[in-house]
Amino acid sequence: MKDKYSIYIDEAGNTGSNLNSLDQPFFTISAIAIISSSSKKVEDQIIALRKKYHLQSTFELKGKNLLGTKFEPLLEEALNVAFENECYIFLTSLEKKFMIAGKAVEDLFDPLYNNKTTDKWTHPIQIKKDIADHFFNHLSAETMRIMGEAFQIGEYSKILISYNSIKEELKVIPFQIPLLELLEGVEENLEELSKDKLNSEIGFRDDSGARPGVLNSPNYTTFFGLLNTLEGFFRQSLFSENEITLIFDSAAQYDKAFSYIFETIAKSGPSRLFLNERTTLYFGFKKIKKFDVANSASNVFLQLADLVASTINQLFRKVALNEKPWVVSRIELLFLGLIVTIDEMYYGA
Repeated sequence: MKDKYSIYIDEAGNTGSNLNSLDQPFFTISAIAIISSSSKKVEDQIIALRKKYHLQSTFELKGKNLLGTKFEPLLEEALNVAFENECYIFLTSLEKKFMIAGKAVEDLFDPLYNNKTTDKWTHPIQIKKDIADHFFNHLSAETMRIMGEAFQIGEYSKILISYNSIKEELKVIPFQIPLLELLEGVEENLEELSKDKLNSEIGFRDDSGARPGVLNSPNYTTFFGLLNTLEGFFRQSLFSENEITLIFDSAAQYDKAFSYIFETIAKSGPSRLFLNERTTLYFGFKKIKKFDVANSASNVFLQLADLVASTINQLFRKVALNEKPWVVSRIELLFLGLIVTIDEMYYGA
């Protein structure tokens, strides 16, 4: 009988359609893969940890309930349980402000709407990242706020306001290419851009049954990225005999959308799209066979996934906000070491 992996997924930093949250600048989604032959042992050890810390069975192991409390050492012990039982941990995280900048760049310099760009701009070329960095570093908080609303839903009046604000603020900030001249190529097509974004949003909601704002949310973006990471990882020969099931912590706003994207990608014609040396998009999943949702209140493995996501999100938040006094807990240092190790393993120091 084939041994199966169940992958439990949870998130932290969810602020809905508000991409400009000062308190939660990051969104993180994490996954823990547990082989079926070890699941009972992991569950028993987590139950033993609960007893050690005198936690009631109704007390949910969530980062917000443990971080910064006397129970924080339980986080490290729970993580050790996962590692000792050969669980795999996956993370995808983004800074919402950079997501705003990135989406604006993708729309404003799309050759479909900008007559001063070419087809090469439909690929992940370095100049687009440089422009997004430029927006991120130099545009005002108010312009970023408007951009966050404009390029998430596509309302024409807000796209026009943000476009004019971008041009005005970048007039005095030098860049490696004539950025303002390039931006002018989209001006006469802003209304068409708006119409297409609105139609895409409506079409997605009609097809998936999702709620407004999900399509361009950090939740949906990171889940799409995580799916590719998981499919690529488990295509290794080491896992050739294993079947994979995903279980996501149920969230009313996103359950239908996540199920829709999984079904769409998993059942499409098998192919791979190589974006660059680090990023591959998989279509027609070979390894991930099933997607389901569950309630974390009664699922110890989803609670473990939450602990990972919450800890990472808090660590990134501390760095981004430069909180004083800047104190990093033992568990955060442990995760920081883990992130560095993974980055060096795959990409070099």
